[in-house]
Amino acid sequence: MERRAILDELAACRRGRGLTQTAIAAAMETSQSSIARLETEAYEPLLSTVQRFA
Repeated sequence: MERRAILDELAACRRGRGLTQTAIAAAMETSQSSIARLETEAYEPLLSTVQRFA
């Protein structure tokens, strides 16, 4: 599975569970803007970051 497809699936799962980017950011101890950048592929995330998001 390509990185874009994985990130799209994670974002869809987040929305499907009714979670906001802010809620995910709090759980990951990061900022909402970091989650937005992750979901829009504004940067190439480390595998460990994607795993934490999952």
